[in-house]
Amino acid sequence: MLAAPRFDMAALVPPRTVMHDMSDLMAQNTAREFFKRLKKMIQEFEASLDQSHDVGVRLVSFGQTLSFSLTSLGYCNPSLIVFHGTMPDGSPVQLIQHVTQISILLMRADRTNADTPKQPIGFHSEGATSPDPAVCPDAIP
Repeated sequence: MLAAPRFDMAALVPPRTVMHDMSDLMAQNTAREFFKRLKKMIQEFEASLDQSHDVGVRLVSFGQTLSFSLTSLGYCNPSLIVFHGTMPDGSPVQLIQHVTQISILLMRADRTNADTPKQPIGFHSEGATSPDPAVCPDAIP
């Protein structure tokens, strides 16, 4: 009778990566990190526009479509992104959305006042004017 071959199982199984600190994973999924990725994508899109267009945003939720010109973006950790902008009629709009619900379409929007210099989108990060106390009353500036 033949003996079953002996294997060193430790040598056959690659070592498992152990996550020592769950906070690393959690930090990668905060509104701040999502904000950084959105900022980069929006800046790249904005750079492709001519002087007669601004970054427009179209949101589709609950069967309704909302379009506005984006003027600034902020966040409130751990999970809220804040969009500031103007509607086509010039009225201000502020959208507060959970990071898991964001699905935006960046589009060209005609500038409402082509006579004034084009303003870049503002990005509010910690240490600046965000988190907005009206949105994040418990946030530490």
